[in-house]
Amino acid sequence: MKIIFLLIFLIIFLKIIFFFLFKYKRGFKYYFKNKNSIKESVFEFSHNIIFKQKKNFSYKTNGLVYYPLSGRILVPTLKTNNLGFFNGLKGDRNVEKYEMNDEKFKINCIGDSTTGNYILDKNKQPITYPIILEEELKDLNSSKKIEVNNFGQGMYGMQEILTKLIFENIYTNPNLIILYVGYNDIESYLTKNFTEDFSHSKKNLLQSKIIIQISKYFYDFKINFLNYFLNKFTAYNLRYGISKLIKKGTVDLNQNYDVGLDSFKKNIEIFISICNSNNIKIIPCTFCHYLYEEIKSQKKYQKYDEIIKGQNEKIREVCLEKKIDFIDLEKLMPNDKKFYLDNIHFSEDGMRLFSSNLKKKIIEII
Repeated sequence: MKIIFLLIFLIIFLKIIFFFLFKYKRGFKYYFKNKNSIKESVFEFSHNIIFKQKKNFSYKTNGLVYYPLSGRILVPTLKTNNLGFFNGLKGDRNVEKYEMNDEKFKINCIGDSTTGNYILDKNKQPITYPIILEEELKDLNSSKKIEVNNFGQGMYGMQEILTKLIFENIYTNPNLIILYVGYNDIESYLTKNFTEDFSHSKKNLLQSKIIIQISKYFYDFKINFLNYFLNKFTAYNLRYGISKLIKKGTVDLNQNYDVGLDSFKKNIEIFISICNSNNIKIIPCTFCHYLYEEIKSQKKYQKYDEIIKGQNEKIREVCLEKKIDFIDLEKLMPNDKKFYLDNIHFSEDGMRLFSSNLKKKIIEII
């Protein structure tokens, strides 16, 4: 009996210690992450890319996601479309391949989670900047129906985006592509033995299949520190754990990243060349990074900010060299937490400001 009481006391003690240590380090309390196996997750294995999302898959959430600058906010329950992306108000709006329609002007927005991120607006309606942009462009006196599609995917960098462009996006026959990317490759620049295909720092989710399969048998006792360690060191919740399962190598903030920036520039050049050769107009955008008060003194985010500024210079260089119009969003987006959910994801105000700047540029094209 004494052993049982001692065990209960130890668990309570550890829960209290973990609660205060986590809140002290992160600035907010720990939120439980429920079990989410590969079967329940929107993610699936792929042989030619780090991972992909399941097609026509109903993705259930608990309705709330935490962001440092806004706290817990409501997010919609969505279903992926025929290509495995979330697109349109319910996420499931299809994008047809091989479609040739002279009465439609198709705009594909390509990027990472900053493009794909869904939140609910003030009226509790799902929004992304592509959704807002399509709504704003309806006001144009155009003879064509304007369709704005979301091809944003969290954790994708330039390698994944280029692969998807060549083997999937190009077949949807877009008239215009908006490219907004610049965050997920930074760790690769800061990992030793850099290679242009990022094989030094990324791996296919298939390589973690064993731990994923084992993790589905783990049981969570709803104890905060146990839940934390399960999510940190296993694939207990694939939604939150996938990022570590596709990475390898060690990030060194002191690593020289010049070769990474050169690779980024080359990838942007390749992306533009592919679009040009297929008569697709393109609007590249510089990337926004907000160093808010709680992170601005941290070395990691200072380094990321420095690299993002370097990437943005490469975008400007390429666009000037190739005489491509671009949107210098880094200079247009105010450094104000009103426009951000965290250091990179936009709030509703941020999405609307992004969309309004895109609209001005698109009007010149259509």
